[in-house]
Amino acid sequence: MKQRRIRNLVIFLLAAVMLLSSCTPAGSPTAPATQPQPAETTAEKPAETTPAAVTTPAAAETLPPETTPAPTPEETTAAPETTPAEVKAPAFADWLTETDGRSALTGEGRPAADLGQVSDSYTDLITLDVYWHETGGWVKLGNLEKNGYYLVCFASAYEAEALPEPMIVKEGTLLTEPAAAAVPDRTFEGWYGDGIIGKWLFEEDTVKQSMTLTAVYTDTVARQATKLNTHDIGHTSADLFGVNAAVVIFLSYTDGYKYDQERLESMFAGDYGPERAIESHRTYYKYNSYGNVSFEYYFYCFDTGMSCKEAYDYTEDTSKGLALLYQGFYEFQDQYEGDPKDLDRNGDGYVDAIFFISAENSAKTTEEGNYYIYGVGAAPTDRIPPNPEKPVIHSYAKLAYEDLTDPIYPGRNYGGLRALLHETGHILGLVDYYNTRSSEDEELFDTLGGFDMQSDNEGDWNVFSRFACGWLDPYVIDGTQDEVTLKIGCSSRVPDAILIPTAAGWNGTAFDEYIMVDVLAPYAANAYDWADLVDRREVPWSAVNRKGGVRVYHVDARLDRNRQSDPEPNQPAHTYEAILAVMQEEDFSRGVWLHYSFRNSNGGAMKRPEYKRGMHLIEVVPSDGSSRFRQYSNRYAWQAYDFLDVRDLFAPGTVFSMETCADAFLQAPLMNNGSTFDYEVEVNFYDPDTQEAIVTVRKIR
Repeated sequence: MKQRRIRNLVIFLLAAVMLLSSCTPAGSPTAPATQPQPAETTAEKPAETTPAAVTTPAAAETLPPETTPAPTPEETTAAPETTPAEVKAPAFADWLTETDGRSALTGEGRPAADLGQVSDSYTDLITLDVYWHETGGWVKLGNLEKNGYYLVCFASAYEAEALPEPMIVKEGTLLTEPAAAAVPDRTFEGWYGDGIIGKWLFEEDTVKQSMTLTAVYTDTVARQATKLNTHDIGHTSADLFGVNAAVVIFLSYTDGYKYDQERLESMFAGDYGPERAIESHRTYYKYNSYGNVSFEYYFYCFDTGMSCKEAYDYTEDTSKGLALLYQGFYEFQDQYEGDPKDLDRNGDGYVDAIFFISAENSAKTTEEGNYYIYGVGAAPTDRIPPNPEKPVIHSYAKLAYEDLTDPIYPGRNYGGLRALLHETGHILGLVDYYNTRSSEDEELFDTLGGFDMQSDNEGDWNVFSRFACGWLDPYVIDGTQDEVTLKIGCSSRVPDAILIPTAAGWNGTAFDEYIMVDVLAPYAANAYDWADLVDRREVPWSAVNRKGGVRVYHVDARLDRNRQSDPEPNQPAHTYEAILAVMQEEDFSRGVWLHYSFRNSNGGAMKRPEYKRGMHLIEVVPSDGSSRFRQYSNRYAWQAYDFLDVRDLFAPGTVFSMETCADAFLQAPLMNNGSTFDYEVEVNFYDPDTQEAIVTVRKIR
């Protein structure tokens, strides 16, 4: 079959290029309308002939006739009827690259019988120069792409398709969609073009380059939800699903910023489209949670009676600062005229979420900064027990009004609403992903390259965060198939991701060690900050990844039964059954899971000898397989550690495995838990328009 296609293609190209040469004078950009053009579909098959061996000339454009034997009748084919009479039918000689010149048949050029060695998919043929033999010498006609014609081929892993022959078509041509085979237990996704051409839309897309369109089929793989979420293990008062009550308390000072409820309502409750996802609290979490969680806001102004300087001095004592917060909440609670249970939508006895906004003007104090600038806290449950009838304070965030009103601009920054969005992540049970334990004489690193709302306040949440909250159920590779192919969309747009366990298995929760794969693309908050991903490094960025690509995470969220203050280490509880057993213990409500919280810091509890430094909670594995997101530098030298950019994404044709990316793993060739990782992940296609990728996960051991 391949040889017949090759012969047909050669014969057709013979006619096509001869017509092109005879109809387009040298130096003329287009052929006259009266002259014939190459056909836009495969030519009718003539009788098959086998060209005799031809000696490839060594000279340049024209060779003496004596060095070129005249073609025999067996070497020629009849010209189409549209060929002008004065043009003699040539004999095919050889395909030669433009840079190699006239090499021998045994060299870089390929005779007709060896065309398959150039490219099984024919995609290389169209860009090669063509030499024909005519009476009187050799003529170089040049390649067809330079004249606006392209080679289109079709491929499939299944023989059931009646694939069209390779065809040469004019630029701008609409193609006819071939029939696709019905394959048991697999879903036909469509025809996909090379690289980032993506899915071909036959009714809309026109040919603009030579390409192979491949029939893509995907497998059926089960999605699985986590058995435990951040609310279960994080002791948060906010619910992860449905509507939360959010109390916004403005701390007013005699010489501070004035209370402006309209502006606060715009910051918190503004309801915008995805292109403005970074501009309000409600809009960000509507898209970030795929609509799973929302907030209803209650605004209150608490007059502290203090000046900014008095408040600053007063709150230098942490206990007094907390007392001022509690005083503001209790006054709101006394003044609230509605049903107190409205503030506790999940019925756990605590107000769902509280935001304290300080009106302090730092210019009115003698010190730089503001006690309330950023932060999150939780009232101790042993001193403030829950009250279902009159819910009490528990999870809260404190922020500075003057920072909330800073302009919002793309890229890494901490002003505007970004701090509010970040602190809300803590209220929903997430931890910091940047190194919270660094100082000027310690290490700085960011295992996510800074691009995450819980890291450097950029973009959307990562897929682990969404999985841990129960908003995303990933496809889980269970090892029953040696190879599976999946289509995943941009994780900021749809709840798609792939979870690949280690050889030690998976405990059924987000809190284990595994690899996660998703698509990072410019949508919602990611779109707002996308330019920062493109421009972060001075070397030119890849055009392939400019519009997105596949991101790979190494997650190690195993839970250890430990307090940061415990004098002795306890045994880890990594299995689901062990985790449930600890959750039944009396001291669980006081927070025994802090070890997981400090994984990305290598500080505090992580410095203890029983924990291996560098076993981070979550890391991006860059496409070059390096360890640069775990490298250390000075805490305040902001450009000293590497930031994520589009070149860290996996593009079509690239592969992730322990072998290709060993430097990104602390204990390579093993995972942190001592087991192997037995898969490789190949990116087959990426469609920048739909922001979808076709990925194959293959068992390699």
